[in-house]
Amino acid sequence: MTNAVSMNPSAAAPAPWYTRPGRVIALLAALVAVTALLARTPVTGRAGDPRLSTSSADPLGAKLIYELADRLAWNVSRDTRGAVPTATTTIYSVLDPVVPVTPEEAAAMLAHVRRGGAMLLVLGEGTSPLSDSLKLTVDRQGDDVAQNIGAVRPCVGATRPRFTRDALWFGNARMLALQGKGLTAPGLQRLVLLESRPSIVTDGPRSTMVGMPYGAGRLVVAADPDVFRNDALRDCRYGLDIASVRALEYLSAGGTAPRRAVVFDEFHQGRTRFGMTGAIERFLGETPPGRVVLQLALASLLLLFAAAPRVLPPRDQVRVERRSPLEHVDALARAYVQVGATRTSAQHLVRGLRRRMEHGAARGKRGGIDEDQLYLSRIADVKPALASDIAIVRHALTNPVDLGEFRRVGQAIQRIEAALTRT
Repeated sequence: MTNAVSMNPSAAAPAPWYTRPGRVIALLAALVAVTALLARTPVTGRAGDPRLSTSSADPLGAKLIYELADRLAWNVSRDTRGAVPTATTTIYSVLDPVVPVTPEEAAAMLAHVRRGGAMLLVLGEGTSPLSDSLKLTVDRQGDDVAQNIGAVRPCVGATRPRFTRDALWFGNARMLALQGKGLTAPGLQRLVLLESRPSIVTDGPRSTMVGMPYGAGRLVVAADPDVFRNDALRDCRYGLDIASVRALEYLSAGGTAPRRAVVFDEFHQGRTRFGMTGAIERFLGETPPGRVVLQLALASLLLLFAAAPRVLPPRDQVRVERRSPLEHVDALARAYVQVGATRTSAQHLVRGLRRRMEHGAARGKRGGIDEDQLYLSRIADVKPALASDIAIVRHALTNPVDLGEFRRVGQAIQRIEAALTRT
């Protein structure tokens, strides 16, 4: 038998750093986060996530109106369950939802206003039940916004919008208009007017955002989501920041108590994440540099799985070479001799004889000594000349024998096999 080879763990070379899962995974996570934060993606006023969500700081998001209302002492919050508030001192804000409002939800929203609450609504494709109830629709042929919105306080740096590379619009602010019988409601106030061109025939001044009484409460309806977008409010030249605050002030007044709570509906804006997690997801899935980084990360993980050592090291620090079949026979024979297992050894010899003579038919049979005895009896009937040898073997199957007698058992097995083979 070969000698055991001792493996000294301290003498083995350390594994390369790129095969250590802890280091590789931490490095990949840091690489993805840093690349997503530092990557320069071309985002202009007309690009990015188009949803009017107060959780989105993208150019087309509405996080700025949420923070502006908070700075001006309104009690702002976000609703992610789709539950319409019950308090009449609450302004419920539904800004151009991407998840359509159902007729049941529209009825609950308008019931909140009729009871004395208030609602800020931006019409869109998901507000059809509300548009039908209010008899207001969107006129896609809009026009420039009137320039008197920001007259309360002149904008520092420019008095009129002009074309610039980073401007939200090419020139003046241009928005969609409201139309429908709802514009004839008593007490209607036009909060954002449009400069109607002479070629357009209208019954009165066109507007993109109006306020109106509705039951015991108040409504503000806008035709264009650009009124509340981050980029539109951020640029004071358009004056839409003042118009947004005036809309909230109009909704706050007119009740038995000031409406100082504003709940922004985020349930109908979908469930995509914003913030750092959302930015990383959009970078990896929607931009060419992000997809390259994602592919490199997957390739690195495959390399790690292929080259890394086993997570669980072997228990034994000593490696023993596998024995040859002959070494196993020799070791087993010495073990049988030490314990005096002559009956077991004789049984193995008989079964080996049966297996060789019956061409493997007895390989899986475990009938015990009785079948071995029956097999030897059939041989004695066929070969009477082998009776003495068979008697020696049958005696060893049921009685312990000494080493000399066991040698005779082996010789008897050889003579029986030779006789059967010559037949």
